[in-house]
Amino acid sequence: MKKTAALLFHFLLISCVFLGCQESDLKQENAPSKTTMKEIITKENSKVPANNFVLPTTDGKMVKLSDFKGKKVVINFWTTWCPPCKEELPELQRFYEQADSEHVAFLGINITSEEGGKEEVKSFLSKSGFDFPVLFDEKGEVMKLYKVMVIPTTFIIDEQGQVFKKIIGPVTTEQLKRLTDL
Repeated sequence: MKKTAALLFHFLLISCVFLGCQESDLKQENAPSKTTMKEIITKENSKVPANNFVLPTTDGKMVKLSDFKGKKVVINFWTTWCPPCKEELPELQRFYEQADSEHVAFLGINITSEEGGKEEVKSFLSKSGFDFPVLFDEKGEVMKLYKVMVIPTTFIIDEQGQVFKKIIGPVTTEQLKRLTDL
C-alpha cells in the first residue's frame, strides 16, 4: 500500500510538471499555505545538507559525498519504473562519458526504497548498457534529506558545496554540459 501511494504521489507530481503546473500549485499536505514546492525542496544557492551521505554502489563500495570535495557534482535521483527517468538515462550516460572527471563527478542515486531491490536495479542497468556510477538509496534517506518529491530530480552542486541548480524532470546532456561549464 505504501509503495502504491508513493507511486500515485510521484505520478501526480510528474504529471503536473509535464502539464505546466506552477510550483505554487504543488503544495505539500502539511506545509503552510504560502510554502511553494521550491521552498520545500532544497533551495538553489543553499548549502548541501550538512549530514554527508554515504551510499553503496552497484559493486558494493561505499561512496561519500565528501569524496568529491572541490569538484562540481551532478546528483540525479531516479527509479527504473519512472518513464521520464527512462527517457533521460541515455542522456545521463552521454554526459557521464563526456564529463571531465577531474572537475565534475556524476552520481545517479537510485531510490531503491521504491524498487523491487538492488538486484532488480542491477539487472535493469546491465540490460540497458548503462555504466555511470549508481548509488543505492535503500531506505530513501538521501531522497528525504534532499527533499526530493518528484523524479527525476537533478541537483548540481558547485565546488564550494552549494546547490547551484535544481532541475525537476528529465535533463539533457547539453543542459548538464552547459550548467557544469563543459
